[in-house]
Amino acid sequence: MLMLIENCVIVRVGTWSEVVNDSPYAFRGNQWVGYDNVDSVRRKAEYIKREGFGGAMIFSIDMDDFRNICCTESFALTKAIARVLGVRNDKQPRPGIDCQRPLPPVTPPPLAITTGFDSGKSNDLESMNRNRIVNNEHIVFR
Repeated sequence: MLMLIENCVIVRVGTWSEVVNDSPYAFRGNQWVGYDNVDSVRRKAEYIKREGFGGAMIFSIDMDDFRNICCTESFALTKAIARVLGVRNDKQPRPGIDCQRPLPPVTPPPLAITTGFDSGKSNDLESMNRNRIVNNEHIVFR
């Protein structure tokens, strides 16, 4: 299985030929690969909506174009499904217009420790543990 960006790149550099129809695919000689593009996932999402199914599942989100290599938008397939199912309200951008890469994720700094270290030991708990007797599955304290 190839990622969307891999299909986009092999077609763009001209080593493979692309056939765009209801089920897009690319080929070179006797090798071919089928894949989804924005139009094919949109049609699938419209079918889901038309038939009244409960929703859609994306098998592997990392196979989407999360870095916008294909110049559509980041996560183009996921966002196309979300638009059809009414999760997103923005319009689908035209391919080739937005080649801007998304900002890298920002990891926040770790939280500062505001309390001292607690070993979990307490003088009161230790004395209670020394004085307890187990009797008929009940714990009795003296």
